[in-house]
Amino acid sequence: MRCSGSCVSVCATIPVPNLGHGGWTVGSRPRGSSDEAGTEGRECSRIPAAQRGLFETQTSRAVADFSRHRIGIMNTSAPPLRYERKFIPRGHTLGEVFAIIRKHPALFHETYQARAINNIYFDTPGMGDYQDHVNGAADRTKTRIRWYGPLLTHTERPVLETKNKRGLVGRKHGYELPSFRFDGDTLRPDLQVLFDRAKMPGAVRAQLLHRHPTLVNRYYRRYFLSADRLFRLTVDSEMEFHRICTIAGELSPAAPCVPPVVIELKYGLSAADRAASITNYIPFRVERCSKYIIGLQSTSFA
Repeated sequence: MRCSGSCVSVCATIPVPNLGHGGWTVGSRPRGSSDEAGTEGRECSRIPAAQRGLFETQTSRAVADFSRHRIGIMNTSAPPLRYERKFIPRGHTLGEVFAIIRKHPALFHETYQARAINNIYFDTPGMGDYQDHVNGAADRTKTRIRWYGPLLTHTERPVLETKNKRGLVGRKHGYELPSFRFDGDTLRPDLQVLFDRAKMPGAVRAQLLHRHPTLVNRYYRRYFLSADRLFRLTVDSEMEFHRICTIAGELSPAAPCVPPVVIELKYGLSAADRAASITNYIPFRVERCSKYIIGLQSTSFA
């Protein structure tokens, strides 16, 4: 089922206070919200391009709160916190996007081999993770199975990922899964057998009992790294989404009605004070865009 062109019109411009020096802050509050940590809002929310610096002093509270709260599954070997900034190069071709990246003064160069990424997303019966994101909850979680290569295949090295975010910062946990064959059939009993065979904390296993597959998405990704190795850019294109629309796991036809290209800038907390030097040379709007939310909305969920 292909969606109409209106499905990408889910963006609402959010005014950001002008704090001087032409900066922007991803932590600005959505209209009518009093919670600075709950910034996801409606997908995608545009941040004016004219306000393009980083004011990380406003995010220190979010970082501290993240450290104090139990977001998903935390342990002593938890991955480091990181920032993610997303850009939608509207009106630009993929070739033009790569040309801009190659001319960036941070000297981004391509690192990993380009590859296709496939995901099966999970949510609660009441779509609680979806609702947390669109309502701007402070603590937000995504759960997915990810693998690379063909979509319909015997998967190689699939990984269960839990992505936890509080305010502006987040981290991602990964748990290796046994290989399995994916042919569009995502029956819950089969997935449960897969999870039972995997090594993961008991708390993660318990969370999976209350989640079911809701969406399959696929896109093509290229990877870039700055010369100082502090900033990573990924460029995603050729995106398509399938709703899991029956109990038997039947997939809906692909719905490619999404922004054609999404750029993500990723960096650690220690590089936050240098992020403005990167974003100032990316001539696109910074937007809060979740592929999971876009996928559900573009496949007529909302």
